[in-house]
Amino acid sequence: MEWMDFVPKQILIIHHNPMMINLLHFGLSKQGYHVKNYEDKQYTISSQLDLIILDSHRAMEQTVLRTIRSFRHVPPILLLCELPFDNGKSEASGLLAHVTEKLCAPFEFEELNLKLESIWAKHRMKIRPYDWQVSVQHKAFKLNEIEIYLDCMEIRLGHIRQSLRKVEIYLFMQLLQRTERYTSAEQLKRLLAKDMELDRRRVEYYVNELRRKIKVFDDQIRIRTKRNFGYCLQFKGVS
Repeated sequence: MEWMDFVPKQILIIHHNPMMINLLHFGLSKQGYHVKNYEDKQYTISSQLDLIILDSHRAMEQTVLRTIRSFRHVPPILLLCELPFDNGKSEASGLLAHVTEKLCAPFEFEELNLKLESIWAKHRMKIRPYDWQVSVQHKAFKLNEIEIYLDCMEIRLGHIRQSLRKVEIYLFMQLLQRTERYTSAEQLKRLLAKDMELDRRRVEYYVNELRRKIKVFDDQIRIRTKRNFGYCLQFKGVS
């Protein structure tokens, strides 16, 4: 099964070598990423960035550090190590919390791809609307490793499959977009209003049916209920 991002992941490149910037831009763009260059200054909405690729030369620059610290949302950072990175420098120390992976130069592009896959896997629980992927072959979507097939009305996680009714699929997709957050029956009713008309009691009924059916996934995913708050889709290992 081949999947592609519903909206391409956005990567900001901060590098001292213009040739390397061009190579990274070309290679990553060919793979479907939306690549931005620090020098172009077209990255002001930092919440739209999924990753910063930063080389160890520019990691020491005050202007670069100030720019990254000014972001309301600092995405993960892949550090390209071309020289020793002084962790003790006060200017750089605040950056370390966001360095998810390091890659030493010189490197093959396949090594970079493996690092990117590792970063996407580590940050898969940080859901944003554009984290959805769409199937190239089927009428299907994917989020958090869960595959949703609208053509055959079923969800899949690993090798396990579960058939659902249309209303259950739609409820599941709404809860999946709000993982670890509670959504009330009234909110779910309003969210589904464009596709189907349900009263609150029917929403509660179908949520309970959905809860029963996803038990087939061995508690890897579950629906929690909290009085006066609503329902929350939760993944195994998250309390």
